[in-house]
Amino acid sequence: MLEPPSWVTEDQGFSASIAQQPQKSNKKPITLYPWSDLQMVERRKYLIKGLCDEGSMSVVYGESNSGKTFFALDLAAHISMGWGWRGRRVRKGKVLYIASEGGFGVGERLVAFATHHEIAKHGDLFLAPQTIILSGENNDCDHLIAKIREVGEVSLVIVDTLARAMAGGDENSSGDMGFFIRCCDKIREETGAHVMVIHHSGKDQNKGARGHSSLRAAIDTEIQVSQDKGIVTAKVLKQRDGRIGDDFSFNLTVVELGFDDDGDAITSCVLVPTERQASKNKKSPSPQARRALDILRNCLIDKGQKRHVRSGMVFVSCVTLDEYRDYLKRERISASDNPASENKAITRSIDTLNDLRLTCSYGEYKALPSVFVTEKGFCIDPKTQPYSGFNGWKEEHKFNENISSLLPWITYVIFQTIEACSEIMLAFAQNIRFPDEIAPDHRVFIRDHVNNTLLDLLKVSGGELIWWEAPAEQPTSSTPSNMDGVI
Repeated sequence: MLEPPSWVTEDQGFSASIAQQPQKSNKKPITLYPWSDLQMVERRKYLIKGLCDEGSMSVVYGESNSGKTFFALDLAAHISMGWGWRGRRVRKGKVLYIASEGGFGVGERLVAFATHHEIAKHGDLFLAPQTIILSGENNDCDHLIAKIREVGEVSLVIVDTLARAMAGGDENSSGDMGFFIRCCDKIREETGAHVMVIHHSGKDQNKGARGHSSLRAAIDTEIQVSQDKGIVTAKVLKQRDGRIGDDFSFNLTVVELGFDDDGDAITSCVLVPTERQASKNKKSPSPQARRALDILRNCLIDKGQKRHVRSGMVFVSCVTLDEYRDYLKRERISASDNPASENKAITRSIDTLNDLRLTCSYGEYKALPSVFVTEKGFCIDPKTQPYSGFNGWKEEHKFNENISSLLPWITYVIFQTIEACSEIMLAFAQNIRFPDEIAPDHRVFIRDHVNNTLLDLLKVSGGELIWWEAPAEQPTSSTPSNMDGVI
């Protein structure tokens, strides 16, 4: 506050008049755009087309050792080099990687990337191997923004990890998480950079990243990273203005960097793209769930009736929920004699079977997955097991909004079986060679010259499927590109 001259006394009201004067505001001006002018507003530019944009915010999360840092570094290196990424266009730009958790160990991973890709001229990627606090009153946000401006126009800032950047703040607190989000927003708004936050998943990875839900609400893109048997898979779970569900798989490949003072090899890893998907661990029913399923089968035998349970669906053999609950109680699905505990156990058993999609609920009725006979052929409910794991359903396969044709799933099973048989055949082909007088220049052959249908189906990649009478120069071998048009 201004000090009055020495000859002015307090009772003359100087201080009060100064206090009433409007003070300069640090708040941003609020700009309004009329609807008619929105088409002229500059569109946000992409960093990686269809994945992340300049000036937006994303979270990459996963369990410890899932490969999330490798994934973020792969994105960062491609952006700094201006290389296309997984068939997508990339806008080249400077990258700042804040390695609060990995420190210079992250640097070794970048060296491995350069070694693997034989890079002669490195991209504009800068490493900050220290903790930079982005939460609480005593944060480093302004200092970080000043450093970014020293570097120049930075396209991507990666914060690895959120926990380190919060410096002991409570991830589950709306206040602490809100402060962190405001720091990230300030970085984005004042530098124009995309801010990517590396984060850990909760106890159950399928329930998302840990911490307060305001984080997920604030971000534009969310990517879940998991690892199974050396295959790292990144799946897009949220895109504010784009497509979700894309996933990208990589092999985690070891790269030798040299030797230490003891003569032992120094190694790190890089991600190498692969089309091979990580195996998905299907949740199998527990002994308690199997018992509950057996009890439902017995209940259907004793009490089941054909009912019209849903509009557009044919009659279904089912029981009422009360009948099923009575059977579960009679068969003592709960070991407790306490009525409240018993009811909880019964409800939990019913919900578990529903979650596993081993049963169907239609309002007050309960049933097992069924095959329905319609005028268009056999149909099933694609939301039930074992059909729910198949993603080949199309709109034209629907009989109505509830059931779909069984044919796509049957075709899927046939081709899966053929593929398994083909793999066995190829394994034999690599290890067994027949005498030339029996099969000249061929290792594996099919003798049955009648089964033309099987021959049409067995379009195996890389195998030599020669009929007994066929001349050697006319192999019958091709590869099915997909299942489109089969049904």
